[in-house]
Amino acid sequence: MAPRKAVNKGKKKQTTGGSSSRVNFDATRFLGPLQFALFRDLAKRTIWGENVYRLTRTGDFERFTEMIEERGWVDLARPADAINFDLVREFYANAMPLDDEDPVTFKTMVRGREIRFDRDSINDFLGQPSQLPPDTYCAFTMSVAQGNWDVAALTQSLLRPGHQLIWNTQKTRPVRAKKDDLTIYSQLLLHFTLHNVMPRSHTSDGTMKALQFMYYMQNNLEIDIARVIASEMRDMVVTGLHTTKMKNNAALGFPGLIMGLIYEQTRMTFPPEINLTLKEFDDEEARRVCKYRHTTIFIDPAGGQSSAPPPTFPNTFPSTGYPPMDSTTFHNMVTYNWDLHDAGFRAMQAVHQSIYNTQVLQPVMSPDQFRSYVQWPEDRPFIPGGGSSSGAGTNVGGGTDTDIDDDTTLREMMNRNPVGNRDGNNNEDIEMDDEEEATASGSDDE
Repeated sequence: MAPRKAVNKGKKKQTTGGSSSRVNFDATRFLGPLQFALFRDLAKRTIWGENVYRLTRTGDFERFTEMIEERGWVDLARPADAINFDLVREFYANAMPLDDEDPVTFKTMVRGREIRFDRDSINDFLGQPSQLPPDTYCAFTMSVAQGNWDVAALTQSLLRPGHQLIWNTQKTRPVRAKKDDLTIYSQLLLHFTLHNVMPRSHTSDGTMKALQFMYYMQNNLEIDIARVIASEMRDMVVTGLHTTKMKNNAALGFPGLIMGLIYEQTRMTFPPEINLTLKEFDDEEARRVCKYRHTTIFIDPAGGQSSAPPPTFPNTFPSTGYPPMDSTTFHNMVTYNWDLHDAGFRAMQAVHQSIYNTQVLQPVMSPDQFRSYVQWPEDRPFIPGGGSSSGAGTNVGGGTDTDIDDDTTLREMMNRNPVGNRDGNNNEDIEMDDEEEATASGSDDE
């Protein structure tokens, strides 16, 4: 038997250390390396699942079931229950803005397919429970923006007799209520709110925003549930990028809703791996979770026991010095700011286009054409109790369309300029290709 040949190790190809450290990502799943890096970071964060509410119409909590059905929130209360963690994390990772300063576009990508989670998309998915126009805020959203809580109404509607809201250390504003201070029915509303509407893993108390939502829900007041959820999802997307009320390691919510949105908009076949099955919440579970853990007995100074203590804190929110803001004024104020942003965007776009035109020898707008194109809002809306400029009371910032079609109108206005190009040719239009056009126009979709 012949001896084995010696192996020439000197000719073996050596691998470089740099190749193993190079970051590779799947372009069919992620918009870029930043999104892939975020996807890996999201593996450290908990996914906070909704509950699937299946309470009977004849049990102790029949009013809850009736309320869900009357509001058209059945799909919200009973989301898809089979959850794949990778799909949920892809959803949140690709929803991150490409630049830290960019706004959330309410669009993301899962397995190469675009998914929208704006107010209209969520409202359509839930069966259009809200019939409000897309640019109109509901009563609940306006009340949260104003932050002028009706403490007496919240206390009477949600809390057990004799129990109070918890105030800040300066005793100037309420901040939350303990779960055990809520009535049994209010505890069920809190449970639903913190799992399916405003996901929070801390369920032993409710913030003022959660309590306000419960109050509006219980008293059949106006709530645009799709806008509330879209706002919550946006805050989760920017957690860690911008300052929000959520912690940087806050749990990722709405996995059932996300699985439903993915399937509704793509009809894709899901991976076979199921990492979580959402918990069913029936009457038995409701009785186990919603109960009083402590019995509070108040001592009457005159002797004996009393079911209600004297109020320790004021029962009204301190006055801000301004009268309550009606819906029209609130709408004018918000849309005026939108108009300012739109005008600023058009101005930046026009400046960029002008700089580009000087490079390709196209005409530049005159000052009058520039002012006509930007259409900067002139007057501020009137705010009761606050300052405003001339034209007070006018519905400035009404959100009306100016019929300006970004690139097309901008280039047409420039080409009408009688001033010739540098090379002596008048209005010689040089076409952009599609990629350059898209770069020049930008996008302001929400």
